[in-house]
Amino acid sequence: MLGSKKIALNISLNWLLGIFVIAVALIAAYLFGPANWKPALVFSAAVLAAAATLANAANGLDSRGAQAAQARVVAAMGYIDRWNSPQFFHCKKNGRAVIEYFKAHPELREQLGYLEQNPDANGNLIDVLNQFEALEIGIRRNVVDEDTAKEFFRSVVIQYWHTTEAYTRHRRAERNNARLQKEFEALYQRWKD
Repeated sequence: MLGSKKIALNISLNWLLGIFVIAVALIAAYLFGPANWKPALVFSAAVLAAAATLANAANGLDSRGAQAAQARVVAAMGYIDRWNSPQFFHCKKNGRAVIEYFKAHPELREQLGYLEQNPDANGNLIDVLNQFEALEIGIRRNVVDEDTAKEFFRSVVIQYWHTTEAYTRHRRAERNNARLQKEFEALYQRWKD
């Protein structure tokens, strides 16, 4: 959508009044004017009606576009709300603990040992990473407003990717699944700059 221009056609009450006056004038001219004016008046009325219909349709499309944009912002706020919900607190808390451990112990072998000894923390970390996966899918499908989500999640996504990249690549190789956490990685790639 880069480079596209949005054109909004809004007809105010003044325009509606003007259209009404022109319509009444055309009717009066048709009824009381000479017979040789009638074809031109009919044509003028048809053109005016078509223009009014197009303006109305453009307003309707613009309104639907605004409603869709608002729905995407609401969806982004829903992700933020879920992230901050008490039900997700435990996952976030354990996810942060894993991140802190990974930062202090950058060797993959140590990280894997830690997660093996703490299976709940491992599961919670995967739950957090899956939130970023779902967020990217929503953004890519144009269901979630990216600007709103980015404003809230950008630093979190960057921190989690930097800290868990080696672990994520290991899981991909171990499971022979190159798609594992690819949406999370794509989100990071777009937001890192």
